[in-house]
This record gives sequence, structure tokens and C-alpha cells, in this order.
Amino acid sequence: MGRIADEFLKAYEWEYDTTLRVLRAAPACELRFRPHPRSMSLGQLAWHIAATEPWAVGAVEAGGVQVSGEPSGPEEPTSTEEVFEKIEGGHAERMAAIRGWPDERLLSEVAIKGPAGEVFFSAPGIVFLRTVLLHHMIHHRGQLSLYIRLLGHKVPSIYGPSADDPGPAADRAAT
Repeated sequence: MGRIADEFLKAYEWEYDTTLRVLRAAPACELRFRPHPRSMSLGQLAWHIAATEPWAVGAVEAGGVQVSGEPSGPEEPTSTEEVFEKIEGGHAERMAAIRGWPDERLLSEVAIKGPAGEVFFSAPGIVFLRTVLLHHMIHHRGQLSLYIRLLGHKVPSIYGPSADDPGPAADRAAT
């Protein structure tokens, strides 16, 4: 394994596990909740988070991706089971693929192009993964934690204790 993939995966797996905790805290009965008319629903936001990993890894594997350019919102799942199937299904295989990529792949340009071939975003594969997968997921996970709070549910620990959860360190100390 190249050093680049190794360093990325250390950070990503930590964030992925945290994201799963936040997704598990999202109330399944509130998938249609929308804090503002211009906001995604809770279900759309959860789906968007779940669908980012397969999309981003596929884009790096292909050396880029072409998008329609038409605005479209994320799908609206009918259950949280759909969300977990999307994010967890194939996760181990995608991580194994990244683990096996040579540094050259992670240093090669990956672009998001519009329908006429115009470049919306282009970066080396590792920057693409950090931006589109890691930071994008963290951003939307933060939004989802706010939805959870607005609905009156318990927000899990993310980078330390929350008002509702002492965090994973407390769980480890108890065992």
C-alpha cells in the first residue's frame, strides 16, 4: 500500500464510524422533516451522505465523472434501512480498492465535468477524496446532527462529548 492511501484511510475510517453513529441517531420516523423549505429533508440528507462514498470512489477509479448539469436533489429514501444498505453495502470493498491503489492513481487528476465537458472541479485523486468524500461528508454530518437536535433527539458524540453522549471514550472505559 502506498503511503498516500494509508494516511487517507486512517482519517476516513474514523470519520466514517462517526458518521454511522450520527446516521443511527437520526429518527427513522422523521425522514421527511425539513428545517426550512430550501433545506433537504432529513431522509434526503442521510441519503446524500450515504451515496457520497460510492460516487466519489467510483469517480476516482474512472479518473473523473460527467454530471448532467441539471439541478437535482438527492433521492428520498423510504427507510433508514435503505440508507444503511447504501453506505455500508460495498464499504469494505471500496476501502480495499483504495488501499490497493498506487500513489500514482491518487496523484492523477480527477475531474467533475458538466454536460458539455466543462470542468466544474479538478484535483489530484487524493485531494478529490479529501474534498468530495471526507470534508463533504463531515459538512453534511454536521447538518444532520442539527436536524437531530431540532427534532428533540439525542445527538451522539462526534469529536468529544455532546450534551447527550459522553462519547466513545466513556464506552471504552466502561468495558
